[in-house]
Amino acid sequence: MQNEPKFGLRILCCRYVQVDAWNWEHLAAPYWRLYWNGRQTGVIRHDGRDIAMAPHSAYLIAPDTDYGSRSDGPIEQFYIHFVADRPFDAPAPGVLPLAHGPDLAALARDLMAESGDAFSARQLAARHALCMWGLAQVPESWLAGRCSDPAIARAEEHMLANLHRPVANLEFAASTGLGLRTFLRRFRDAVGESCQDRFRRKRIQHACLLLQFTDHTLERIAADCGFCDRHHFSRVFRQLRGASPAAFRRIREELAAVGTTSGGRSGQEGMAAKAR
Repeated sequence: MQNEPKFGLRILCCRYVQVDAWNWEHLAAPYWRLYWNGRQTGVIRHDGRDIAMAPHSAYLIAPDTDYGSRSDGPIEQFYIHFVADRPFDAPAPGVLPLAHGPDLAALARDLMAESGDAFSARQLAARHALCMWGLAQVPESWLAGRCSDPAIARAEEHMLANLHRPVANLEFAASTGLGLRTFLRRFRDAVGESCQDRFRRKRIQHACLLLQFTDHTLERIAADCGFCDRHHFSRVFRQLRGASPAAFRRIREELAAVGTTSGGRSGQEGMAAKAR
């Protein structure tokens, strides 16, 4: 049996929508986005340039990519938001036009055609296959900053398992079997920031998902992400994301208000269930 690492992804939202206009700024969020536009074209603005989206083509946007969008009129769009395990959990920002692959026009409509509250096994497999198809085209250069130190990788896994509470450096060091000073030095060498800065960043990334895909109060989200109260949480959130938690959540509400779904359903219900 091959000794391959475990790998998985979780779909947060999957929709097929028609919107009157697709005009947004600063849409950075800590998850992958896969977009397909129908007959109409759109524009993705990133890193000082405009990327024209060809009709019936797909584009993949990396987590925490600061980008905007524009359309000259109504637009038909299928999109999936998802998070992925290593080595796709912390890529470099970027927008990637995807090579021609499956018939996304037919597949998007087909995936959204089934009704009911539960996803069928076929839908689940097809959605995950689309995400995998996109990730398979990600350049290695986007993943060059990933951690290659197995001990530090274990510490990051310990972070993900304990986002709900404060964790001291000594506990992180113990999870790796290293002494504290050695651990702190190797951690910074491996990821380019301190252990606590990295942990704080991951907690705020988790908070972004809860803000966008659940209706939990700010008090509950603060507690679920290991902050003593909503005021401390809001202060750290603003430092790292450049906006308050309430402002970040309003983007979700505005995005939901502009689109009229065509039989589409989101993954928000699954995210909410997981957070309960």
